[in-house]
Amino acid sequence: MPDCTFELVVATDRAFKETVARIDGIAEAHATLPDVCTADGTYYWKVLTVRGDEKVDNRGGPRSFRVDHAAPHAFFVVREDGLMAASALDGNAAPSFGVCETESGIAPAPDRFGTPGGAVALDGKTGGLRYAIPFFPGTNYSFHAWVCPEGLPTKGLQQVFSAWCRGLDDPLRVTFDGDSLFARLEAGGSYGTAGVPMQNGEWIHAAAVKQGGKLTLYVNGQPAQSAQVPERVFSESMLIGIGYNPLYPAGERFIGKISDFALYAKALAAEDVVRMCETNEQ
Repeated sequence: MPDCTFELVVATDRAFKETVARIDGIAEAHATLPDVCTADGTYYWKVLTVRGDEKVDNRGGPRSFRVDHAAPHAFFVVREDGLMAASALDGNAAPSFGVCETESGIAPAPDRFGTPGGAVALDGKTGGLRYAIPFFPGTNYSFHAWVCPEGLPTKGLQQVFSAWCRGLDDPLRVTFDGDSLFARLEAGGSYGTAGVPMQNGEWIHAAAVKQGGKLTLYVNGQPAQSAQVPERVFSESMLIGIGYNPLYPAGERFIGKISDFALYAKALAAEDVVRMCETNEQ
């Protein structure tokens, strides 16, 4: 519905007389709720479709969620700047933001500065890191990381990043194929950039930015290739893989080292990519 926006309303009562949050002008299929539901208890929410002066409540009436500070698992959080998941990968998968679901087959390795344990090494056999996210963005999103390939040319795909969840549903993948790096996505069909040749043992900063109908692959802070892709991607993906395909049985596992990755629910500007390449910012 390109001619409409959405409005999210949250209240402590089903009649919405005690409203605690109202977010209007929503154009995506998600919104970040301010830190207003601080007290334990049940909260009710609804989404209104707004077209001109007309507002229509969502079908089925209000939904609810419960805040319980004693619960074993916290709600997913998206940072105000759009950050969904990040890790320095300083020898392990511990996130600096987000939720790490599983890790296997990784070992501490020197990073691009030669710092011991500043990166993780993956052997292409069992290695992979998997992080859970609440949703995958549809229109604008970005990934970046420092990568050092050691298995080129590949005999198949080696995924640096993948969000594959089923056939033709992978909203973003940054992958080595042969001796080159590509940014690709699958959304009912396959789309992607041309490849950028790489060398074994060479650290590079790789970033993939989807902004509307354009997917751009950056290498060392500079746009290297781009491709036309669907304006909006509708994906069921809620898991991302670092160094492998998170759900595909064959794995498509990467051989080499990775450090300092981040996934954003926004399109990073070119100057943001340059800054992240020149600094240690996630």
